[in-house]
Amino acid sequence: AAFGCMPLILPTNYRCASSILNLAKSLIEGSPLREHLPLLSAPRAAAGEVMVIQKVDRQAEIEAICREVLATQERSAGGREATHSIALLCRLRVDCLALRRALKEYGVACVQAEKGEDGGGGVGGDGGGSTAATVSLAWLRLVVEPKDDLSFLACVAAPSRAGFGGGEASPGIRYLRSLAASKSNGQRSVCLLVAAIHAARKGWPPAGPSRLSRPQQEALSSFLQDYEALRVAALAADAPPIDVLLEAHARRIGLEAMLEKERVTRASQRAAFTVASSTSHRAAGAHAGSDESSDDGESAASSTRRAVSLQLSRFLRTAEQVGSAASAPGRGGGAGRVVPALERLKKFIDDMNLALYDPMTAPGQGQGQAAPSGHAPPVVVTTIHQAKGMEWDLVFACHLEEGSLPLLPRLEPHSMEYVQHFEEERRLAYVACTRARRKLVVTFCEGPSTTKDKPPSKRSRFLPRQLPGLR
Repeated sequence: AAFGCMPLILPTNYRCASSILNLAKSLIEGSPLREHLPLLSAPRAAAGEVMVIQKVDRQAEIEAICREVLATQERSAGGREATHSIALLCRLRVDCLALRRALKEYGVACVQAEKGEDGGGGVGGDGGGSTAATVSLAWLRLVVEPKDDLSFLACVAAPSRAGFGGGEASPGIRYLRSLAASKSNGQRSVCLLVAAIHAARKGWPPAGPSRLSRPQQEALSSFLQDYEALRVAALAADAPPIDVLLEAHARRIGLEAMLEKERVTRASQRAAFTVASSTSHRAAGAHAGSDESSDDGESAASSTRRAVSLQLSRFLRTAEQVGSAASAPGRGGGAGRVVPALERLKKFIDDMNLALYDPMTAPGQGQGQAAPSGHAPPVVVTTIHQAKGMEWDLVFACHLEEGSLPLLPRLEPHSMEYVQHFEEERRLAYVACTRARRKLVVTFCEGPSTTKDKPPSKRSRFLPRQLPGLR
């Protein structure tokens, strides 16, 4: 309130069936730090189903998960069950790998939905930084909403420009913030894009103590030219298909070269870390190998170019499919309807986000729609962190036991850090359960130790004593 902000409480959950939400609420009701605010299921929400798989050891638990996934796929493919998307969520990446290997042995194909690694839908990047999807969609969002300062920050730094590559801390952005503040008043707030346009038109006036150097002026002028070219082309009455527009814009801003440079930089940082954290002999060998060639003899530079080219082509192919689906008869208000350019861009961005970051949704296919007739629903195996913001019909919240979720920290018991750690783990358990729309399967081990050096398995402290659907 001191900064003019008013918190909004949104207690109603429109995603989960009521029984799923009831279990999720029980996970966080024991929190000593949480304010007890009501969490409500949506009006007329389906009852849904909660199932619990409890086994004595990890191997038996994994086998039970695989059998249930396989049975669900068979029922769905035969039309006996309306499950169109399945996800297995784990706290640790190593547990995801174990589940993928086990599912492969059962003949179940897995899809990886990790947004940071693969853009959420197989068209993203390689574990961080910019991707063809994030950069291209940021430029489109800035055309649709010029006041979106976050999109402006992403676009002005893609490709990197002198004085604008460090986000809010960069001198160019500090200059624009000062200029925007000087032009704002109580009734009107000036965005970064308007401040940049004003600066270019007025000959780069000083903004308080901030000034732009000549290279920074040229960099900002280049950005504004790129933006105007995209805006004019995208909003024209005879605008080309959006995938064609994005391909031309990618060439104009040198997107492929920018992504290659980012990959090389990240690879160098990883190599430097390896050298710093390994013995000198092994590190030197690893560093030399990473600089010279990959395992199959391909040079690192060639491998990087090929990976970036493939990433960009996948993104453009997805954009083409989404654009074609949106313009097909029967969609977007019916055949023959003339869709305004701005509305077309907004719908394209929404559809692309759905296609890229909900891997269970094919281009042109809404969330929750049936998989093709006679096909088993695909299976996503990913971490809980990567699943945030996503949802599936059936979710397996895997390995909810002590040492897995929650992880057991080496902290002073009852210290504030100790309490906060478990609260974060509690929130992750809540996130895992509330990714499920129709059915939730909670799995864990509970039983005596099978070896002398391993403590007995015990269900997560977050789970209630009485669990529905226990098997």
